Amino acid sequence: MTFARRLAERGLAVYNVEYRRVGAGGGWPTTFSDVAEAIDYIPNVQAANRSIDLSNVVVAGHSAGGQLAMWSGIRHKLDENAVGAKPKSRPHQVISSAGPVDMVTAVGMGDRAIVTALGGRPDQIPDRYSMVDPIQNIDPQIPTIAMNGDRDRTVPAVLGQNYVAAAQKEGAKSSFVMIPSGNHVSIVDANNEQFLTVLEVVSRAAHRGKGELTPPRTTASR
Repeated sequence: MTFARRLAERGLAVYNVEYRRVGAGGGWPTTFSDVAEAIDYIPNVQAANRSIDLSNVVVAGHSAGGQLAMWSGIRHKLDENAVGAKPKSRPHQVISSAGPVDMVTAVGMGDRAIVTALGGRPDQIPDRYSMVDPIQNIDPQIPTIAMNGDRDRTVPAVLGQNYVAAAQKEGAKSSFVMIPSGNHVSIVDANNEQFLTVLEVVSRAAHRGKGELTPPRTTASR
């Protein structure tokens, strides 16, 4: 909520999405269907408040939310019977903050949270991974940013770097922002200077026009 308030203070219309987590009714497929339904509801929010401009919708998330944010931007590529397919609303830009956007590699590095959320390893349920793994579903038409702290041991920076390299190879506008001295939690801690980098990246993306993502230089926390 702090992050949403800080963005609103910068003149942005903020839509704060929540979803069911593992252990509270979430996991496969409910977490993903929750996010899909929330994104598809955005036009209803705008209909209730005509002052909201939907010409540059930016979806951003942290950790698992970073992966879900990236996934929200590629739902139109899914088979029609897949979870979240046939979106009614699509973001123009997507930003992941410490998200496991290369999920197969993340599992190979020991990420058990992904295995629990999807209900198995990539070799056991490859179809699920192919539906939701951002690096396997790149859309060159959607600008993206991946951010990581260089001290993040929960979601290592290499996952974001892998995604950006793959996206750029496909011709997408994609940038990677490394946050010096940042770990998985500190970059979204409003009491930490590193938080300002994340806030600035999202704010700049939302205030700029479609396709004009120019992240700021990384800043070290002192």
